[in-house]
Amino acid sequence: MTIMKAQAWGFDLIIAVMIFVVGILAFYFYSINYSGEGSVGFISLKEEGSLIAESLLSSGSPADWNASNVVRIGIYDNGRINETKLEEFYGMDYSTTKSLFRVRDDYYLNFSSSLEIGGNPVDYIGLLPSGEENLAKVERVIVFNDKVGTMEVFVWN
Repeated sequence: MTIMKAQAWGFDLIIAVMIFVVGILAFYFYSINYSGEGSVGFISLKEEGSLIAESLLSSGSPADWNASNVVRIGIYDNGRINETKLEEFYGMDYSTTKSLFRVRDDYYLNFSSSLEIGGNPVDYIGLLPSGEENLAKVERVIVFNDKVGTMEVFVWN
């Protein structure tokens, strides 16, 4: 009878080791496939948001650009937002601005201070996100009409 008990205990041990190995392998494959995917995508979105923000907080190219000759969009001159450049940027086609920023992903700009073009408020520039899963936000301080505010750049794919 002792032989049967030893055989049963050995069989239980083999089953337990198999379950443990399957659990470890499942965890290993899950962690390899999951961990890098989200962080790489988020870093890419943050880089594109920073690229857009840095471009906007420059003078642009050429320095006195308009919608017909712009190479690089920039709305900042002498530490303040240039209303003429902001108006040109606001009136441009979204796909054109996206290609001028040299970004793949969609973007949306929101200004905390009340920006106005010809007395009309600028609520946002770009596409409004709608329940996007991969969304990054880059925030910069701006000065417009001697008021300090923030510019938020949202980028998603």
